[in-house]
Amino acid sequence: MTLSAKTFKIAFPLLLWLGAAGFVAAADPGQYFNPLAGIGLGAREAALGGAFVAVPGGLDSLSSNIAGLAVVGRPQVAWHHLSWIGGVTRETAEFAVPSARWGVMVGAYQYDFYPEQEQRDATSAVSGDFRPRRDELTFGWARTFGGHLMAGIALSQQRLTLAGDDFSSFSADAGILWGFLRYWRLGASVDNAATYVGSAASASFYRFGLAWEPKGKSPLSLASLEYTFQPYGISRVRAGVERALAPSLFLRVGYQLPIQDDRIAGFQDLTAGFGWDRANWRLDYAYQAQGEFGSSHRVSFRVALAAPAPIPTATPTPTATATLTATTTPTPTPSPSPTPTATSSGAASVTPDRPAQTPVAVPKDRLKLYFDFQDESPSPTPGLKKAPAPKGSPRKEMTPSVK
Repeated sequence: MTLSAKTFKIAFPLLLWLGAAGFVAAADPGQYFNPLAGIGLGAREAALGGAFVAVPGGLDSLSSNIAGLAVVGRPQVAWHHLSWIGGVTRETAEFAVPSARWGVMVGAYQYDFYPEQEQRDATSAVSGDFRPRRDELTFGWARTFGGHLMAGIALSQQRLTLAGDDFSSFSADAGILWGFLRYWRLGASVDNAATYVGSAASASFYRFGLAWEPKGKSPLSLASLEYTFQPYGISRVRAGVERALAPSLFLRVGYQLPIQDDRIAGFQDLTAGFGWDRANWRLDYAYQAQGEFGSSHRVSFRVALAAPAPIPTATPTPTATATLTATTTPTPTPSPSPTPTATSSGAASVTPDRPAQTPVAVPKDRLKLYFDFQDESPSPTPGLKKAPAPKGSPRKEMTPSVK
């Protein structure tokens, strides 16, 4: 069952004026569209004016350039909230799981909440109220190739319910990112390339951009420029900058310049926001002026579920060192010139001379070498020298005994 173009336009008098985001121009009036298409996903992207196609933004890149998800290094989950004009809100839950072999896998579920609309018949008479419903399920993949090139692809299914009529379509996103000259990146993507619903198709977008990330070499942490082309719609030039006010606090400002007249009066398309980025979580907020319709607000929250994998480090090769330890069959090696000392038992203890060193704790099981003076020994034990006898005492020889 199809919905006539006249009934569709009457049911959405407000959304027909919203050409800034997914509105299809009168050049192709039969084209099916999503009013929230093309407005981005995360708060960081929105605060930068939507200039995000050349930025490897992790989970924030799902709606602008799927290739940017290749930088995700550990499992993460994210939640994005959009409070749009006319009481329209959008909630998005997202997750990403990286693999060293296969790249990064991502999944997302999105639900749009619309206010009640008047339902009219073919004569424009009010026949009741209805609440539109729309949701979208997305699965994607991204990977880094050679360290400088990133690529990704995503597939989505959309469902839209209008006054009891259900519509369903499939779409695909694809993108690439290329880093060059150390701090520069080029990005390109095709978003929402969808199947037809009857004779109508979803609004698609082609993005091309350039980004500069000096990584501490400049007061700015990011500057980005993008051109977004929308067939039969409103193309835009987008720009945004980000500055670090503190190691974890970032301020962002952006602007969107429409190429065609979007028929919205008043000051619009200025964006601003901030981000608080910690080791395991990040909170972002964005504000956007919407001219005569007011303003929109976004909040994004991301959490990392596991610590990053440790970087392998070289293990130093152990070197052989001489240590004195006790063994079950010790072989004493006395000093060439032992010095006898008297003990309380009357025996003389000989302590070998050794170089001065820092005193260390001697284990209790360390063997000690003692020498007893005996007159009957005809000759010393082989390998030992005789100690000189003290003056005024008879000459004695030493025989080792182990205690």
